[in-house]
Amino acid sequence: MTRFHELSTEEQLTRANSLTYNDLLAAYRSYFPGSAEHPRSYIQRKLACRVQELAYGGLDAVTANKAREAKRNLKDATPGARLVNRTPLPGTRLTRDYRGQRYGVIVCDGYFEYCRKRYESLGSIALEITGKRNNGWVFFGLGTPQRAVQP
Repeated sequence: MTRFHELSTEEQLTRANSLTYNDLLAAYRSYFPGSAEHPRSYIQRKLACRVQELAYGGLDAVTANKAREAKRNLKDATPGARLVNRTPLPGTRLTRDYRGQRYGVIVCDGYFEYCRKRYESLGSIALEITGKRNNGWVFFGLGTPQRAVQP
């Protein structure tokens, strides 16, 4: 029987999908000795990357240096300090039909305006409209709320 790492690149990539978990783990450990057990999907991705890296070459020096620098910058950053700002641009008008009535909110710089009053969040406006706590982002059809960027 041929060992996994002795197969051609294409055969390794194809076979990785049909191996049992234990055989897949053994193939993984032939490239990463002493590795802990991981979920199947993780092992398949990591194994595919390593097989292709060895077959076609890794990153060039410039790209590898940029990746190392980016990694250092992420390590230095305060976790959760940066937020993905998906707030619509100031001046955008958000509308929502609720119980037969149309409600409008204007996005301003750093706050929201509803009925000529300032609100810090869409959730507080949704509470004002419905009388119950709601996720304002979802209530106004913007999807999920802002999330911290994970390093």
